[in-house]
Amino acid sequence: MITNYETLKKFIIKDKMATEEKYGTNLTFYAYIKDDISRYLLMLRIRELCQYRLNNDTAGIKKLALRLLNHFLRKRIIKLGIKLGFDISINSVGPGIRIDHYGFLAINEKASVGMNCHIYGDVTIGIQNSKDKKGPKLGDNVTIGAGARILGPIRVASNTIIGANAVVIKDVDIEGSIVAGVPAKVIEKNMEK
Repeated sequence: MITNYETLKKFIIKDKMATEEKYGTNLTFYAYIKDDISRYLLMLRIRELCQYRLNNDTAGIKKLALRLLNHFLRKRIIKLGIKLGFDISINSVGPGIRIDHYGFLAINEKASVGMNCHIYGDVTIGIQNSKDKKGPKLGDNVTIGAGARILGPIRVASNTIIGANAVVIKDVDIEGSIVAGVPAKVIEKNMEK
């Protein structure tokens, strides 16, 4: 959760580093894609701080300014989200998220994605039904393949790789596992840990 400007700066730097890891700093072909995804994440991070400040420690004219900024950012995020195919709830993803390309990506407000996660296209991270009070909780350094669905109040251990088109509806407890299938099962365990 972003609670101050220093944390905001750290999140933005980590997100930028994760994106540049994929595309590099001297871009030609991927510049347009990188810019839109980076812009989306930047607005999302600023909105997270605005929302925190609105809920906790502002009053008067400052609160009005934050409400206006929050409203503006929400509208811009929705518009850019339609273009990219993204619907990421605020305060649901940790710093250093890497999204490789446009395509459907939905992360529910009840979900929690850890630091330095790598997400490919057409991914859903959310609840199974409206009765779920919690969403999936993903650890750090999780890689999610294209078309994967991670649903329900489950936990996914750090350093896990979720295969393409996998449907994860049960906990993945062993760190460093590779998970695939419908429903997803652990197909390989990392014995080094």
